[in-house]
Amino acid sequence: MPRQCWAASLGGCNRISGEHVIPRAVLEASGQRSVSTEGLARMPTGTVGTSAMTANILCNHHNSLLSPLDETLAALQRWQVAMGKPGAQHELRLHGPRLERAVLKLFLGTLASGWGAAAPTLRQFDLEVVRSVFGTTPVPMGCGLSVGHNTWNSRQRSMEVAVSTLNSSMADGTVQPQCVVVVLNGLPLLFSTSPTLLADIRSFKPKVDFGQGLALDLAAMEFQYHPSTFICDMNGQNYRLLLDWPT
Repeated sequence: MPRQCWAASLGGCNRISGEHVIPRAVLEASGQRSVSTEGLARMPTGTVGTSAMTANILCNHHNSLLSPLDETLAALQRWQVAMGKPGAQHELRLHGPRLERAVLKLFLGTLASGWGAAAPTLRQFDLEVVRSVFGTTPVPMGCGLSVGHNTWNSRQRSMEVAVSTLNSSMADGTVQPQCVVVVLNGLPLLFSTSPTLLADIRSFKPKVDFGQGLALDLAAMEFQYHPSTFICDMNGQNYRLLLDWPT
């Protein structure tokens, strides 16, 4: 496993930590004590405990600075898990850029850990990308977070947390990661590194494979870039996700 902090370009690194690639707070919000794995380059196919879902990819200092991002994803997951239960909140308001940065953090963690069988393993990233995770540089317009319509069936919704990357083969034979798709209880969150990706999806109709026979047809979904209001429907009840974006 790599033992280098992917945020080392910012300076100030200390002892390396065992970072949960899928944030522990998200797994706890899902009530998961084990995770089913398939197609991970550094993990066996089967069921493993959540404590095993760590990689030495961030130091303690930078990991602690990013804890609020993990909590943002966890808050979204807790809200979704509670849907349909007594006392469930029908509205959740989140800071859009913080959610965007949280998905970007997961993207970099997936690449740095080397878990993706098809995606390249990257130890370090462009300084501006790293700064975007920490909120000191804005994500370029047209890139970043899009949210897909929540149209998955009950089996797909039971996949509490799923993560996969979409990659492109370059002319020189290398593989370039284009986006990550994070699914929380059936809600797809897509972070794109290209401002033309959503248009490309409609043209090339790619599918993202999550393993275990489950794939998401991106072209069949209507993704909204930086949505301010998103309606989740469950058993005939509407739940509203409100995202605040700076003007």
